[in-house]
Amino acid sequence: MKNSNTLFKKYLSLLAVIFGTVTGYAQTVSVPPGCTVVVAGIGGTTGPNPTGKVGDGGIVSMPDPSGGGTFTFNPPSGATTITWTLRGDLSNSTATPFYGAPTQPANGLTANIITYNKKLRQYSTEDANPSFGRSKGQVRVGYDQTGCGKAITFDVYKVFSTNLPIIIGPSCLKPLTEYTYSVDRIVSDNPNDNIGFDSYYWSGIPASLLSSVGFYTSTDNSSITFKTGATVTPFTLQCCYGRVNPNSADGGVSTVTTAVSGTHTSCVTKSLIVAPLAPVYSMAPPACVPTNQSVFSVVYPNAPSGQTYTWTAPNTGWVLTTGLIPPTNTETKLSVDTGGSTNPGQLILTITGLCDPVTLVYQIDRNITAPYAVVPSGGSTTCINATSSGNTYTITPSIGGNLIQWYTVPASVPGVMLQNATTSTVTVNTTNSSGSFQLHVRSSVAACSSTSVFTTINIRPATPTFTATTPTCVPLSSPALTTFAVNPVAGATSYTWSLPSGWSCTGNCTTSNPTLVPPVNTSAVSAPAMPAGTIYVIANSASGCSSAVAAQLAVNYIRITTNTLQSGSGNCDQYSINTNVSPCTGTISSWTVNGATAANSSTVNIFGNTLTLCGSTAPPAGGVCANFVINGVTYTTCSSTVATGTHGLKQSGPKASLEGITISPNPNDGNFSIRVDDFKVSATAVLTDVAGKQLGSYSLSIGENNIRGVNLAQGAYFVLLSVDGKQETRQIIVK
Repeated sequence: MKNSNTLFKKYLSLLAVIFGTVTGYAQTVSVPPGCTVVVAGIGGTTGPNPTGKVGDGGIVSMPDPSGGGTFTFNPPSGATTITWTLRGDLSNSTATPFYGAPTQPANGLTANIITYNKKLRQYSTEDANPSFGRSKGQVRVGYDQTGCGKAITFDVYKVFSTNLPIIIGPSCLKPLTEYTYSVDRIVSDNPNDNIGFDSYYWSGIPASLLSSVGFYTSTDNSSITFKTGATVTPFTLQCCYGRVNPNSADGGVSTVTTAVSGTHTSCVTKSLIVAPLAPVYSMAPPACVPTNQSVFSVVYPNAPSGQTYTWTAPNTGWVLTTGLIPPTNTETKLSVDTGGSTNPGQLILTITGLCDPVTLVYQIDRNITAPYAVVPSGGSTTCINATSSGNTYTITPSIGGNLIQWYTVPASVPGVMLQNATTSTVTVNTTNSSGSFQLHVRSSVAACSSTSVFTTINIRPATPTFTATTPTCVPLSSPALTTFAVNPVAGATSYTWSLPSGWSCTGNCTTSNPTLVPPVNTSAVSAPAMPAGTIYVIANSASGCSSAVAAQLAVNYIRITTNTLQSGSGNCDQYSINTNVSPCTGTISSWTVNGATAANSSTVNIFGNTLTLCGSTAPPAGGVCANFVINGVTYTTCSSTVATGTHGLKQSGPKASLEGITISPNPNDGNFSIRVDDFKVSATAVLTDVAGKQLGSYSLSIGENNIRGVNLAQGAYFVLLSVDGKQETRQIIVK
């Protein structure tokens, strides 16, 4: 036990030595009169001058304004090169103050330090008095000891006595509204010094606001923000400034509480009351007014005693008039005349008298009705193609400030797309669409979207397409009926056909498959072939819109051409088809005469595309027919004329038979000779094809006349001989 007591006494002695060593080397600064050490710091003592001494980490309170004085460093033995460094709202009082750049004290054991405003605020007299320091400061005292640099640092907080800034913010509170209240940043306006902030203490705030998600403070706590609930009660808001107010205590860091603090001495308050509510309207301001209505009204109880109602409608041009409603005169009627303007606007009620003016804003939007209309623009029409783009439609007159939305009825039209559907001009694009739809425009404000103006847009039927079996080669005969057809077009209710000259329709003429009659071949002997024609067809809708482009079908004719051959023994009739004209290129499979299949005989000659008949009686119109095969399809075409020659022996006269003229060889390869035995005045020959086209003209001499290099294709040709005023036509065959 004795040993244990001895060891314990030695331990206590060691602690005493260590503690004495630490406290013996802790340095302090003595504060001037008026200043108080609130937090002692290492080695310091709390209290005013002369007992108050502040150590490293301590806090000193300094009166503001005009506070400060001589601070004295209590150095350790051997300390040299004592320096003073000031930050925040402090300055050396022995130098001429210069705003924004406080001066630093000279080296030495003492420094004359005052409160000094580095950032002038624009209220009261501070802009002329730098002794309004307000924000905290910090002092660093450095010194050398035995070759080592050392320092202590302490904070200086201000004790305020005059010119405390008021709380800024509305005096009236409305339900479900966010509010911010702030004070001038007198204790936190030097964040760049990085020495921290002095404190703000907000109080009096209802617990329901403090606990709401809408409550927050600024970084330095110089402002608070909250959102009121559905029910509002009045309260008094208080803000106290400064950690050392009063100067003898450390109030700690910033706080926000419900209870009003009784310990702080530098405080301001603001009474917050419930804002006046909107009147209980008998006729409330309308959310929507139709564009064809220029006057509307609002009816409400007269303003309570002490309050004044003022109505305005800024930037609208609307004329507002108010008047009491008899006989009781307890209500007021506000009449609003828009002057014919279709623009929206704001109707504003300002209530004054109890607190800050309360402003109630009523947005007046417009229902889109007459005089607005939808019209095509940019060359567009109400008939558009099934696939198209850039069809534009505009609401007129100008929509002004109205917010609008374009849409279709029905709501979704296959293949129809709208662009720029919230502007005054909408673009309609289509892809393989059909039928018709309504294009509407209305207000995009939900409360005003029940009315609209519109136009009906009809989709043109697409251009028809001819069926695969529709012929492009048409036999000409008498009679001749041909059915042409196009594929049915979506949305088409009828079709309009345009036919070549000489054509007619005998049935289903407004349908997709009419019966058309080509012209009958009534051409005379040697008449030229009839030119090709074009059939046009467009599709029509019930709305009257038609295909933008007509379908076209070029038709060519398969026809028999007749000619009469004259010879010394009589006349022969010749029937021919041109088999090499595209697209009607083909072959003749057979000929029929008066219903019987023709074959070569003494009076019948079939060669290539030509049939020659000789005899006493010519077949009637339609009596000679050819079966013409094109791409495996057989077309039958018949003659529509009677040959003009007189069959049998040729009569004497100016066209009597020419003797002494021989054409050989016949048939030939296109090169042949005409032998003339004799003539008195002249002899000529004209070479033509079966259609009568002249291929060559020759002056003949007595003897052999060689015809060469004409390059004739296979087929039948005619040679018209003229000798001393007499004529005769002979046929040659080219193989």
